[in-house]
Amino acid sequence: YVADEDLQSELDDVLGPGVNRRPQYHPIRLNLKKGSLWVQDGRAYHRGTPNRSDRPRDELCMAFCRPWVFNNWLHEYTESHLPRKLWDGLSSHAQHVLRWQRVKKP
Repeated sequence: YVADEDLQSELDDVLGPGVNRRPQYHPIRLNLKKGSLWVQDGRAYHRGTPNRSDRPRDELCMAFCRPWVFNNWLHEYTESHLPRKLWDGLSSHAQHVLRWQRVKKP
């Protein structure tokens, strides 16, 4: 669901109007509050809304897959993005769950 009509027209320019070939599925807007959790199938079309504030809007995005899907070569060439200070403050359990995250070097 796109709340901004200008963004909707831009999306139509990219994808074409009426890309949903199953009309029984209607877009649903999620009005999530700070701290909410949203789980989705990554193959589904989705988008956010513009951040019109002067402050960043952080988001933690995690993807899970079967071990045989993981590509170690690709992983080695991705950018480290998790701040070391944040990593060091995590519990051992949290570090285990996030063990494949690319942590910035100190």
